[in-house]
Amino acid sequence: MVVVTEGLRRAAPVAQPPIVAGYVSPSRPAPAGFADPVWVIVPSHSIDTPYGPCDWPAIHGATKPAQGSPVWLAFDNDGTPIVIFWAGAHT
Repeated sequence: MVVVTEGLRRAAPVAQPPIVAGYVSPSRPAPAGFADPVWVIVPSHSIDTPYGPCDWPAIHGATKPAQGSPVWLAFDNDGTPIVIFWAGAHT
């Protein structure tokens, strides 16, 4: 008889991709249009090297992310960074 629980104990746990806080990079241009990517600084990683280019959601009407805007950055299963939230006024 096969003991399934032994196989499960030996298997590596599947981790959720992380979500990290950051801000729109001040050293790269902020998106000029909705199709433009954004570059993100994650202080816990580096304040000199931005992640990107990242896609971002158009969640604030006509407002686009500005340099320094707070963001939440997630990573998909391939490690690709994706902005899932950014702070801004709705216009």
